[in-house]
Amino acid sequence: MHSAAIVLGIVSSVALTAMAAIGLQNNSAAVLTGNTEAEIVSAAVRAGATFPLDLRAPSLPATYFGEPATPGEAGRKCVAASGVGPIRSGQFVIGGGLSRPRTKDGELKIWWAPMHHAASMSLVVRGRMVGTSGATTEFLSSDVAWPVAGPGQTVPVAERQYFFPSGVSFSSPGTWILVATQGSDWGCFVLNVL
Repeated sequence: MHSAAIVLGIVSSVALTAMAAIGLQNNSAAVLTGNTEAEIVSAAVRAGATFPLDLRAPSLPATYFGEPATPGEAGRKCVAASGVGPIRSGQFVIGGGLSRPRTKDGELKIWWAPMHHAASMSLVVRGRMVGTSGATTEFLSSDVAWPVAGPGQTVPVAERQYFFPSGVSFSSPGTWILVATQGSDWGCFVLNVL
């Protein structure tokens, strides 16, 4: 999660799926409709307001969900994400190659840290590109990792800060609105994909 960290412990893998011009009606938290940024963001925020909310304290709150506050928004609102992060929306913090050009396969490397994390959990990220094409993307994962300070150091299980490493695929450059869910954790990010 920090650039100096070494990632260990991929638990399991589900899938990476890129889709174009299909609806996202299967998950009410990820309904992304509209063509303009304002329309898509408004739909995402409305869906986020109806998504279940977990009122438990964050897992290891000092990292991203404690003080000092991580930049972004603690409420369920969409936030602009750029640079390497971290940036928070709702119950998610993300970082990675947020402002880098896509790989030749159209991917951006992004890590996703939910507020309530565990060694076994699943991530769903759905996105829609602003504009009339209605291009969409979906990323599903149960790959879970955790950072460590350096080679040969072991982090006790109770202190691990689990997150999802990813390579989210985007069909074309443009402004994308992404909604992430894990359990009852929700976050929405606006990325300018190069």
